[in-house]
Amino acid sequence: MNCLFSFGWLVLELCLAENTSLKKIGRSSMVYAWAMLSGILLSAITFLPTVTSMGQQSRSSLDWSLVTNTFRGNMLSVVLGYTLGAGSSPTKVSLFCGSLVLVGAVALFFSKSFKIKEKLVLGIFLVISLLMYYWQPLFMVFSLFKDATSYWYRYSYVGSLFLIFMASLFFGKWANTSQKSWRPLIKATIIICGLAVVAWCVLPKEPRIRWGQSGIFLGALVLGLCLLTSSKLQRYQKYIVLALCLVVGSELSYNTYLLTKDMFSEVSSYQNYVKQQQAQIAALKEYDPALYRISQTKAKGEDINVNITANYNEAYGFNYWSLASYISSPSGMQLKTLADMGYRTEGERISVVNTSILPTDAFLGVKYVLSPYPIKGLEKVSLPSAAGKDVYQDPYALPLGFITKGVAQASQGQGPFEYLNEVYTKAMAEPVKLFEPLSYTQVVTPKGIRYEFKLPQGNYSVYGSLPWNWGVDGTKLDLNGKLQQVYSTWLSPSVFYVPTAGSQGYVELQTNDLNAFHAPQLYLLNLDQLDKVTTEIKQQSNHVKAKVVNGKANFVVENAQADHYLQTTIPYDSGWKIKLNGKEVMPKLLDDTLMALPLEKGRNNITMEYHVVHLKLGALLTLMGVILLSSTWYLTRKGSQGRK
Repeated sequence: MNCLFSFGWLVLELCLAENTSLKKIGRSSMVYAWAMLSGILLSAITFLPTVTSMGQQSRSSLDWSLVTNTFRGNMLSVVLGYTLGAGSSPTKVSLFCGSLVLVGAVALFFSKSFKIKEKLVLGIFLVISLLMYYWQPLFMVFSLFKDATSYWYRYSYVGSLFLIFMASLFFGKWANTSQKSWRPLIKATIIICGLAVVAWCVLPKEPRIRWGQSGIFLGALVLGLCLLTSSKLQRYQKYIVLALCLVVGSELSYNTYLLTKDMFSEVSSYQNYVKQQQAQIAALKEYDPALYRISQTKAKGEDINVNITANYNEAYGFNYWSLASYISSPSGMQLKTLADMGYRTEGERISVVNTSILPTDAFLGVKYVLSPYPIKGLEKVSLPSAAGKDVYQDPYALPLGFITKGVAQASQGQGPFEYLNEVYTKAMAEPVKLFEPLSYTQVVTPKGIRYEFKLPQGNYSVYGSLPWNWGVDGTKLDLNGKLQQVYSTWLSPSVFYVPTAGSQGYVELQTNDLNAFHAPQLYLLNLDQLDKVTTEIKQQSNHVKAKVVNGKANFVVENAQADHYLQTTIPYDSGWKIKLNGKEVMPKLLDDTLMALPLEKGRNNITMEYHVVHLKLGALLTLMGVILLSSTWYLTRKGSQGRK
């Protein structure tokens, strides 16, 4: 988006230039193109690998369907966005950078120091800069043709910069005029106030718009500027300038305070959470220093009776391995594999991991789960609670690399429960039924519908899913009276765990639209069968030795049998170079994602090393950029000295 903006700025400068000609335009365009090429070459060492990686991710395609000839909101709302403490929203942009900038940008059009051509060009570009936020085609262009949501608007600094530029043009000439006129300032103030009145009358009322406070700062600023124009007050000019500096500084500081107050209203609770979580993770690593993943059923700021969150980057913050993450362009295959195993994908960028699906977690090496409530099958560890969460161990968890007799192919559309049965069936080369359908009866309730079930004799836990055709706001699940789960909405899970006690239980779907949901999928998880299967896999993997260090993994498998695999939980990427006993091999992929290596009879030494794709080429291009830029600087300097 910065490159797009720079091109627009080139056009603006060419339009504002005096005595221009095709030759001058051509020369300026060549200089611009050379500068852009130099910049791309200089950044190639990071730019090229990043672009290559993003091309393989879940959001690599462009969202052309969103390029529609529509407006995102009323352009008058930019007035609301220019008040103290205002933020951007899907239909409103905030370009606030102070009353001084606003007055200067508007006063430019009433100043006699600017030609009609200059005012016309700047006015056109001002309209275009506003259309970038309100007209959908331009919004998509500056969003790089992606559905850029949540953070509105990521390029708003471009509009603020243009306003500052216009204000600097006005005040630059106004300050250097011997007789400063107050008329452009008053006219600008009238226009600003008029637009504010129109916006207040036309647009829906927003309670948090601070009209009065914004007006006080605007009035104080304009008064100070008008006092500067008085010839009778020249002896007090320094004091007036100082007062203006205080007004501008106070306004910007107060706006910053309001924004930080809204954005960071829970600083102390966040600090407390971080301290507790750091201590808990450190204690867990000291308790068990092996290689494993950690999951959790509750994150910072999450209500246990809501159980949805976007805080999926705690593994980065607290330095542990996890299944969950939140990045803009994750691997599409990794998202699909987690979805096939029960953790659904949200917005092509998040796997919703807010429970523990035991067979999935076991296969992917999740050895510990941080949870405020117990989950049948997990064993509580004698470590201190932190942030309302206890540490539970998954006794079924498999190691980072383990021996299997087969590798499951990609899911063919079956649900997560049936697919997990298939994954373990392929691994064991014999039928494995971890999940079995659970019968239920339906009972209509005032809030929706209840699915009641009875548990058979045995060691079972209950999981379920209620597939929906469309999201229904306000929908909740009552999970046997022990947990509440917001459902069929942004960041809600698809598969849920049902706590049980005794031989009976229920799941109640509380919703305003039962037609949105398919028939429930309730399943029994046979914990004895899961224990038997994972124990057997771990026993036949006892002779596997693993070592993982920063982009490198080494596995040594002694006494391997032919037609067996070393199944890893490492996702495939084109940057991996894998060697088996010194020979480069291609892995077989479980669900097109997790790498499995076919073993040879006897001893197998497997080395895996990750190389950033196109890093060397990017480094070479950056070196070329340094050489070209240095040569340009030298020749330009030599030419200027020659002309002297």
